[in-house]
Amino acid sequence: MKSDHSSRRRPISGAASRWAAAVVAAAALSALTACGTSAGKAAPLIAHGAPTSSVAAGVSTNSKDPCALLTQSEVDTAAGQPLSPGKAISVLDDCQWTNSDFTTSIDVSVSDWTAIKNAATENGTKTPPAVAGIGDEALLWDGLLYVRKGNDGFLLSFDWPTISSSTDHGLAQAKVLADAVLARL
Repeated sequence: MKSDHSSRRRPISGAASRWAAAVVAAAALSALTACGTSAGKAAPLIAHGAPTSSVAAGVSTNSKDPCALLTQSEVDTAAGQPLSPGKAISVLDDCQWTNSDFTTSIDVSVSDWTAIKNAATENGTKTPPAVAGIGDEALLWDGLLYVRKGNDGFLLSFDWPTISSSTDHGLAQAKVLADAVLARL
């Protein structure tokens, strides 16, 4: 009998589900903090326009494409295997690289630091440990690295099978990726 694998679904990994929750929280927070924008319209996570360092209404004006913040070579090297080309999720200002069975993924979401930090701390209800030597400020929580550069921030999610067996749980690879993002942000 021929097996039909199309009807089986792989459960979402813990880091992937935490990443999704963090991105949704950052998006919701950003929309809430933007309620005071013109005509009451919610501002996007990243205002698209000419790059500038100014911040208005708590929304970053950095117009960087999240998929341009890491190269294919950088994500493949960090993951230890080839991943698909980055897929932009424009509503969330996010880019995702995965392998064919979704067991390995790297995601980058960009926003203003306030939204990113509020997602990291769940609006002040938890205190993720700080990570020294990354950006102006960095927090790590269970496969999610939250990084600040000035008023901008990004969330780096990393999940691959060898993370749990590595002594630093993938932090060394995440630092390399974060440095690459910081250089382009």
